Amino acid sequence: MLWAGAGCTGGGEAFTGPDLQGTNLTAGGSTAGGAANGGGLANGGGLANGGGLANAGGTENGGGTANGGGTANGGGTANGGGTANGGGSVNGGGSGTGGVLAHGGGAGGAAGGNPVGPTGGSVPLLHFLVTGDTRPASCEDTANYPTPIISAIADAAHLHHAQFGLDLGDHMYVCNNSLAVATDQMNLYMQAVHRFAGQWFMTMGNHECWHGPCLSGSSNANYVAFMSKLSSVSSKPYYSFNVQTSNGRATFVIIADNAWDATQATWLRQTLSDADVHSTYTLVARHHPEGDTTLSTNADSIAIVRQHKFALLLTGHDHDYRHMTTDQGRDLVMGIGGAPLLAAGASYHGYAMVDQLPTGRLQVTVYNVSGDLQQDQWSVGPNQ
Repeated sequence: MLWAGAGCTGGGEAFTGPDLQGTNLTAGGSTAGGAANGGGLANGGGLANGGGLANAGGTENGGGTANGGGTANGGGTANGGGTANGGGSVNGGGSGTGGVLAHGGGAGGAAGGNPVGPTGGSVPLLHFLVTGDTRPASCEDTANYPTPIISAIADAAHLHHAQFGLDLGDHMYVCNNSLAVATDQMNLYMQAVHRFAGQWFMTMGNHECWHGPCLSGSSNANYVAFMSKLSSVSSKPYYSFNVQTSNGRATFVIIADNAWDATQATWLRQTLSDADVHSTYTLVARHHPEGDTTLSTNADSIAIVRQHKFALLLTGHDHDYRHMTTDQGRDLVMGIGGAPLLAAGASYHGYAMVDQLPTGRLQVTVYNVSGDLQQDQWSVGPNQ
């Protein structure tokens, strides 16, 4: 969200959340994954995908480069009748090459102890962290970047044994188009989230495109700094990945609101259409919430999403936590990752854990990161 002052418009009075003194969170460590659970061997250190569709280079499904269950580009032969892709990933149900033991329960997982990697993975049941909006209160204020808050959130991901983290955009506040300042703030963000050893997926926010839109190839400093950190997952600001679970495939669709154009619209329709047929869960992440009017194209992408099935619509932008009643209660605003809070909104910074229950429902539990105190809990069913 844009805040008044320092050449920016919008927003209201802000205040900072409680300090993190006395929190019971501890730093570092590695994510859960434990011993291998009946999975095959990962292919060349790549990702065992459990039969779900993966992306070439971690970019996009539907129109991406897929090899159709044959030989994986990254080395070794894919087994299990699924779709292999560039980057050395294989689909679960057998063994590939490389001798790296897979984790995640039966269908394989990402090599290195994490069940989900840059192009997805396989887990018994989903268990991941969501947060959003981590930036200082004013332009170029790198000295006051909310490092303690996002570090504590990353520590919480470790303590909760999250399989991966997903943010909902806004990682910087840079108004002067300085690549050096934008890079400094992105570096602070990445250093903090890397306290968590698992995969961390990012969403593009409006602060990653100052005075956009920022289409592919944009020289906007904020966009360039953001994309340099996203490059291990995707070469584009929008992408998708699949996680195979015991209750069916989950497709995560990451929309780039501030890079919206006809090409992304086509990709979104194709990706959601594929998920309608092949996925039990479609989880859509984007920065701007439903009803936001600060972005002229916001309604366009929301309209496409609502033409398809989905289980959760995850958004940020508003520095608040809200469980919205739109879309049968499937909409979440999670913008409490360190940016100044709305005066009339949540009084705490924090995050949500999303758990796939054995019944098939997705349970959302919201936490105040100071003390790791539960604030709310609710659940929704699979795609509808």
